[in-house]
Amino acid sequence: MNTKMENVTEAIALRALERTAPAAQPSLRLEKLKEAFQAEWPLPESDTPMKDAMDAAAQAASSCTSQYVDFWEITMSQTWQQAVEEVV
Repeated sequence: MNTKMENVTEAIALRALERTAPAAQPSLRLEKLKEAFQAEWPLPESDTPMKDAMDAAAQAASSCTSQYVDFWEITMSQTWQQAVEEVV
C-alpha cells in the first residue's frame, strides 16, 4: 500500500517526466515513461523518497531512450522544483 508521501512524490515525479519528455530524442510517450518509473519506484524502506523518486524518474527516462542517465539526472533536477510547485 502506498503512503500519502509516496502518492504525492509519485505525482511530482510523473509531472516532472511529463515536462521533460519532449527533451528526449525522439520525444517519448508519457504512458511509457510512467510504466518505466513505476517499475523502479517506490523503493522499500527509503529514507529519502523525493531523491529516490527523482533518481527513479531519471532511470526510467534513460531506459526509454538512448540518452544516458546522467543527462536525465540533470534534466530532472532542473524541472523537479517546478513540478513540486505544480503538484503541491
